[in-house]
Amino acid sequence: MLKVKDIKEILDDLNEDARNWASMTPGGYSYIVVNKGGEISLSVQSQGDIIEWNYKNAYPLLAPCTLERVLKGLDHWGIKYE
Repeated sequence: MLKVKDIKEILDDLNEDARNWASMTPGGYSYIVVNKGGEISLSVQSQGDIIEWNYKNAYPLLAPCTLERVLKGLDHWGIKYE
């Protein structure tokens, strides 16, 4: 079972990475993605990229984002945390 403390640490690192990528990809977008298996990751797109999310497997959140939004993504998939 995922622990909120661990989720927060992952999110803090991903939010920092998102900010760093933003400085290198002007006009681009960063997303924190919660997938159906509970993995939390970063996705970065350059300006003009067309993104087609598979919403059956991904719950994308515009980065940087809050812990509450990531927890909502985990809730969406029915993934337990404490």
